[in-house]
Amino acid sequence: MSRAARQALALRAAPPRDLHLERRADLLWIETQYLIPDPNQPRTEFDEATLEELGRSIAADGVLVPLRVRPADGANGVHMITDGERRFRAGQRVGVVEFPCMVEGADPDQAFLEAYSTSLHRDALSPVDAAVGMQRIREAFGLASDDEIAEKVKKSLGWVRQMNAVLSLDMETRRELRTRGEPVAIAVGLRAQDPKDRAATLVAIADLPSRDAKVEFISRVNEQRRAGVPIEEAIAAVRAAGAVSAAVAASPSRPAHPRRPEVGRPARITLPFVWRQVGPDWWDVDVHPSVLATTRLAAQRSASVSEWRDAICADLTAFRDASAAAPDGGQAWTGVVEALTALLETVGAEVS
Repeated sequence: MSRAARQALALRAAPPRDLHLERRADLLWIETQYLIPDPNQPRTEFDEATLEELGRSIAADGVLVPLRVRPADGANGVHMITDGERRFRAGQRVGVVEFPCMVEGADPDQAFLEAYSTSLHRDALSPVDAAVGMQRIREAFGLASDDEIAEKVKKSLGWVRQMNAVLSLDMETRRELRTRGEPVAIAVGLRAQDPKDRAATLVAIADLPSRDAKVEFISRVNEQRRAGVPIEEAIAAVRAAGAVSAAVAASPSRPAHPRRPEVGRPARITLPFVWRQVGPDWWDVDVHPSVLATTRLAAQRSASVSEWRDAICADLTAFRDASAAAPDGGQAWTGVVEALTALLETVGAEVS
């Protein structure tokens, strides 16, 4: 008979809970009726397939890793789970009626941080849950800067900036991203859009085959919007560019060429900035001038100062957004900011 079956069929009466055991964080076997999940825990999504798989494992071998719980509520004797809700859910499915638990004495904020860090470094959180949890930790521990939060959760500064991009989105967009399981790069691209444009963009990318295709599509739509094109026309123009590329590529009269690797995006849409690894910890950025706003403006016969200013701001904004999802952790963007700061200080000193 399996351990889980023995637990279910031969339970002893639950003994009174001694407070000294809770203070020492000793291992206790606690019945299901005295356990509840933490409603504020960072993880809100549980994959059904993996729950079923874990349930089969628990049915065969029992609960091998104890849950972590807070001391019992004095009114009803209920312990709140701070780590192990997934094990708890899977065990309930296969009839486990008591669980091994470690009772901790941490305050709620510290308990949340520990549960958040555990789920985060297991890649068990969606981008939206990770961002919301990061914001709670920032507020609970009074962390003023992105560097402080990065140190607290042991993640890179670039990752923190990505989470900031998610937090800048409206609640409806966040819910849609969570429901669809979209990666954080989609949130970074949508950040530059007006909230009323995001729903149409999400509908437009729903059937695209890959993350790269979706990021590319949003980037091109954002370029069109910065040029003042309405969102519906911008989406139609980007779709048309992809359709023309596909039709030309499939034409039988076209000379045969070696097939390019499939990267999941229309062939004629080009990212303005592409990161390329040149060393173990160093990346270079390839810039494609043809898709920059300043390049298009330079091709005109004349342009006003305000037009140049807007074009420069558009290119810098595009580079900042691309850097938020880049693999170098924001090194390139940091370098640009430092160079521009030094240049402005030098020019300011010369003028004065």
